[in-house]
Amino acid sequence: MSTENDLSPDERPAPSLRRWALIVFGLALLLRIVHVWQLDSAPFGALRMGDSTSYHQWAEEIAGGNVIGDEVFYQAPLYPYFLGMVYATVGESVTTVRVVQSIMGSAACVLMMLACWQWFNARTGIVAGTLLSFFAPAIFFDGLIQKSVLDLFFLSLLLWLLGQWSQSPKPRTTIFIGVVTGGLLLTRENAILLVPLLLFWQWMRTSEKRWQPITLCLAGMFLVLFPVALRNKIVGGEFHLTTSQFGPNFYIGNNPNADGTYRPLRARRAHPKFERQDAFDIAAASLGKTPTPGEVSSYFVQQSLNYIKSKPTEWFKLTARKFALTWNAVELVDTEDQYTFAEWSLPLTLTQRVAHFGALVVLSALGVCVTWQQRKEHWFLHAAILIYTASIVMFYLMARYRFPLVPFLIPFAAAGIVNVRDYWKQASAKNRAITIGIVLGVGVFSNWPLVPIEPMRAATLYNIGAQLDLEGRGDESIPFYEASLKLRPDSVEALYNLAHAESRRANFPTAVDLYRRVIELSPQYIDAHNNLGLTYANMRRFEEAEQSIRKAIFVNPKSAASYNNLGSIFAMQSNFDQATKHFTRAAEVDENYAEPLVNLGMISVQKKEFEQAQKHFQRALEIDPNHLNACFSLGNINAEQRDFRAAIQWYQRCLEINPNFQQAHQNLQRAEALLRGN
Repeated sequence: MSTENDLSPDERPAPSLRRWALIVFGLALLLRIVHVWQLDSAPFGALRMGDSTSYHQWAEEIAGGNVIGDEVFYQAPLYPYFLGMVYATVGESVTTVRVVQSIMGSAACVLMMLACWQWFNARTGIVAGTLLSFFAPAIFFDGLIQKSVLDLFFLSLLLWLLGQWSQSPKPRTTIFIGVVTGGLLLTRENAILLVPLLLFWQWMRTSEKRWQPITLCLAGMFLVLFPVALRNKIVGGEFHLTTSQFGPNFYIGNNPNADGTYRPLRARRAHPKFERQDAFDIAAASLGKTPTPGEVSSYFVQQSLNYIKSKPTEWFKLTARKFALTWNAVELVDTEDQYTFAEWSLPLTLTQRVAHFGALVVLSALGVCVTWQQRKEHWFLHAAILIYTASIVMFYLMARYRFPLVPFLIPFAAAGIVNVRDYWKQASAKNRAITIGIVLGVGVFSNWPLVPIEPMRAATLYNIGAQLDLEGRGDESIPFYEASLKLRPDSVEALYNLAHAESRRANFPTAVDLYRRVIELSPQYIDAHNNLGLTYANMRRFEEAEQSIRKAIFVNPKSAASYNNLGSIFAMQSNFDQATKHFTRAAEVDENYAEPLVNLGMISVQKKEFEQAQKHFQRALEIDPNHLNACFSLGNINAEQRDFRAAIQWYQRCLEINPNFQQAHQNLQRAEALLRGN
């Protein structure tokens, strides 16, 4: 696969190769460790957001011994298992994981150097490894609790192995190529489109016994993928080679409301913990039965195909937009964006100015032009770029989804830098003009401002605030919501969460203004109506509170939470008859909603109707066995009735649910003392 200027394996000085490998590794690791160190001091440094929360929970289960699991994989499984291994061996702190991933990312830079050393020549390999070391998105993704670090590692390793195999097609190398490809498929499912290309390339590179490398490569993939498919069959009753989320992902990228980026199946449900359930619920409602994971996937595929058939022109425009986004310089946000993280990271701040995707595409275009005469040697890389682009455009765009293109682009970018001078001396005027035209055209196309950065930064700041909220750090979340709103003043989610945070701080007038703003922007936002009503109630403005809750009920007459809130407002006014009426209605609307039953129990306690109260609390616990207030109230009732043994059991149950529940500690001690006194 080498040009005439390349060094043969025997001519390459091994110390030089080792020296450059150490230099590239050290440079890459230095940049990544500084990045990790600076992120560690950021307010969000220890947070896990979006997919990383589900990966973390999954990895904890694996590290704890639940290796098999009990459902068909919905997300690519390899990264959680990698994470579980890290947790079990060196610890589970975010910083620890980032350091491990930084080492892997640095190793990928070395593998890229070795691969290009073989595919092109030594100088190209050195430049390629250095480029990847400085490439801003690579630094960014190596620091995220995301699977992109494995994508880069496996693809760089695969290219190196292919270079090895092309020079010495040993059976062992062929099997290892299959194993690595299988690993890649377990972290990036759409890479399956590369498999036919890989097998065809091996066929074309072999003159005798052409089926042997194909068979061995497939055997290597089988070793990795069959256990996963068998496991899915055992736990879910269906064979799925990797995961069952093809259909929902395909639909998100191909439906009448799609814009080429990620939009959740249901509004304001953009979180991994909702995605699987929402897909199931939508499919079940449409199919009129309880579907299997495969049937859920098939349902969404069919919905997308119906859209494509009914509106082909609209779909073609959507596909063209996705193609443009794939090759655009901007890194589309998922949960965290590169540009916000750069504010806390000097390596990102410096590298993203020049070593960004738009620059890489331009250099790669130059490299393709200057190496075009060797296209018969490099056609696998050309084809891989086209095929992987198609696999992205099939779905929707996020920066991490197009990141696997980088290992195929880096070799050409490096070759362009290394060979442009010689090419310019040797090329005809016509070829020079064509090259200039292509490079300029690609540069304009790739760096044209298609997507503004500010809304993405606003989304990241909002996500940081929301995660701080979830972790009980509400006061710390407020500056992030405010910063998000400066970039995107009409963000309903940021306004709503900021209102909620201000309400928790008893800053009720500010909360009211914010909730009103939310309702102006989104009149159907039930939670905003409900929380506005509860905020009014906390201000003792009960008439306005009732009006707000009734608006929520008008928007959705089947909202059990709204009836429960209305009951709470009447209970605050000691109007127990009206409160009972609305709590009862809430329990009727949703038979699996424990809260109104607890509230009915509290009213019965107020009326000294302890037997009825116990029935309400017991029913609530049948729905939610961990309902703290129900357990605590039952303990109080038993203590009131001087049944201290039963009271002690309920207080102990409270402390099992929440060991920090101080009132339960105090009541338990009191009940134990009274029991001893008897």
